[in-house]
Amino acid sequence: MPIVMKRYKYIARNQEGELVKGVVYGINESECIAQLRSSNCYPMKLRLIRWGKGGVFSYCKKVQSAEIGVFCKQLSVLLQAGIALPQALKFTNCQKISPVLQRIISELLQSLEQGETLYQGFSKNKEQLPQFFCPLVRAGEETNSLYLVLDRLSKYYEEQDRFLKQVHQMMVYPLILIICTLAVVFFLFIKIIPGFQEIYEGFEVNLPMITYCLLSISNHIITNIRIYLIGFPMCVFSLLYIFKTPMFRRYLIYSQYFLPIWGTFQKKVLTSRLARTWGLFLENGLELLPAIELTKGTSGLVVDEFLWKISLNLKKGMTLTHSIKASNFFPELFIEMIRIGEESGYLVVMLNKVAEIYEKNCQTQIEKFLTILEPALLAGIALIVGIIVLAIMVPMFNLIEII
Repeated sequence: MPIVMKRYKYIARNQEGELVKGVVYGINESECIAQLRSSNCYPMKLRLIRWGKGGVFSYCKKVQSAEIGVFCKQLSVLLQAGIALPQALKFTNCQKISPVLQRIISELLQSLEQGETLYQGFSKNKEQLPQFFCPLVRAGEETNSLYLVLDRLSKYYEEQDRFLKQVHQMMVYPLILIICTLAVVFFLFIKIIPGFQEIYEGFEVNLPMITYCLLSISNHIITNIRIYLIGFPMCVFSLLYIFKTPMFRRYLIYSQYFLPIWGTFQKKVLTSRLARTWGLFLENGLELLPAIELTKGTSGLVVDEFLWKISLNLKKGMTLTHSIKASNFFPELFIEMIRIGEESGYLVVMLNKVAEIYEKNCQTQIEKFLTILEPALLAGIALIVGIIVLAIMVPMFNLIEII
């Protein structure tokens, strides 16, 4: 359990005389004032924050990849410029960063004062930090190349954040359109169609089959609307609970990799992440087997089984190429690039290259998918609404003839 640090809101002036505001963590006011002064900020007002954003909950929130990437970049530049580590950390802590990262840096400064290493300080909050951060910081300290490791980490987390945002964009956009479509259809069934039903019943018009079906669906929804309003959230929560069970998650994750289009895309995404991660580990002095061992537990239940088999084959003396090929899971291009890297002695270069190839390929697929998806979904919405409108209006023409 980390030492509980108090959170203070401050107003100070920097060297240029400008007012700066922010939050700083420390055991007491004196320590916070010392932190600000060491960062060339002169506090004018300091107030203790007992509760609020980033307070107690900052011990369970995680630092985002994009933010840790910026932090690594700043710290790398400062260390390369010859600034001492504590001073560099104090400078980054005075920047506009999240309360979670501010607390971690404040506790890290205290750990450094007690004679602990940077890795030991970060390890106290490893649950809030991104994957692989602490082991690579340790590798950087042991090889006296901390600023290089931090620079590579910044690029890694920035690339990871950019790539994952593109993948999320691909999934979020169609979901929004589908929800909007369902909302429009639901509105038509409970508000528009019942009004026409009263007209048809008053004139006793013979209804086409499609119109009769729509009216029946509308009556059913209106009659059982309370059941749907209660049952739908219950179904959603039930599905979420089922998805969290290990057996179902394993089946779901395993199945998605063998779907015709989505499965190929997911394999490319996974392969690019593994190649980028292994390349980062090997580039910073880790051996191949520990690099694969560290990756386990972060790539999904099913993929961990393949990684376990790969590490087991490596322990038996097999090459990485044959170990990956024996899993019968990864794409052929990935295996071929690994083979070339092992034979030429440029495994790190090949891993980074194959990661770049798959990332660009996935980005191209996302762009193509979004280009096709937008008009396709809009056409689908227009078709559904058009069928409903047509089913409502056809009896109206018959009604005009009767009149």
